[in-house]
Amino acid sequence: IKEWFIRMDFKAQRLIAEILEAVSLAILRTCVYLIFFIQKIWSYVLIILGPIAVGLSLVPGFENSFSSWVSKFININLYTFVSYTIINIGQQLIASGYTMEIERYDTLLTDGTVVNMDALLLYVSGSGMIYQQLFTVVAYIVTGIGVLMTPTIADSIVTAGGGTSMSKMKSAAGKVASGAKT
Repeated sequence: IKEWFIRMDFKAQRLIAEILEAVSLAILRTCVYLIFFIQKIWSYVLIILGPIAVGLSLVPGFENSFSSWVSKFININLYTFVSYTIINIGQQLIASGYTMEIERYDTLLTDGTVVNMDALLLYVSGSGMIYQQLFTVVAYIVTGIGVLMTPTIADSIVTAGGGTSMSKMKSAAGKVASGAKT
């Protein structure tokens, strides 16, 4: 009876852990697909609008349209590099989670048989299966959030927005200099 309860508790915990892992993996995949989808859409829009930006740059008052188009185009094409870098870091986190899981199994099992039934009972009664999977689940979600930060990171590398921090600092420095003159 004791062994049956251990098996049922183990199976319930394993089911919960597998559901958590499947949901977090789905979240990670959705984040990655979303970023690449956004990048492709923006790339196509910018490619189509490129000749218009070149033509508008010849009109007085719109001289900066081509340079802003180029900066936005470079920014959008940086998404691939930034997101692959984040995914690479996330893969290392996920791999270390799986390594920890294997090490825990090696502690409890030898050649597929339980070494110490009391250690297994203690492990299962303490929700060990759920905690064992938790590191990998967190790594999936952290990687997904990191991938969603790709536009922000790419924008900090090549600014494509209107009001940049450097132009704000230049205007603030100009105000300080004009105040110093007076």
